[in-house]
Amino acid sequence: MAQKLKEKNIQLIFMPAVNKYDLYSSFIVNNKYPMDQFFDRIRTLQKDYIFIDTKDILLKQLDKGEKDIYYIDDTHWSYKSSDVVTDDIISKLNI
Repeated sequence: MAQKLKEKNIQLIFMPAVNKYDLYSSFIVNNKYPMDQFFDRIRTLQKDYIFIDTKDILLKQLDKGEKDIYYIDDTHWSYKSSDVVTDDIISKLNI
């Protein structure tokens, strides 16, 4: 798809949204569920498109001690996450 779009001078941007469990799973004590391998696998692939790695972006925020990346009672990420992801997109697009 990226190749076809490139022929029309369109740059494909692929931004899979990390889900709440996948983001926080490594922080769960005695987690009995398997880790989702999606982001680990896609990171290794050759890309002819701009890849926005939302898991990496948001994990960096957790590592900094940021709280409320996701709403505590919901499966949607908070405005804090939206701001950080938007900043990453802008930096990749050189806007």
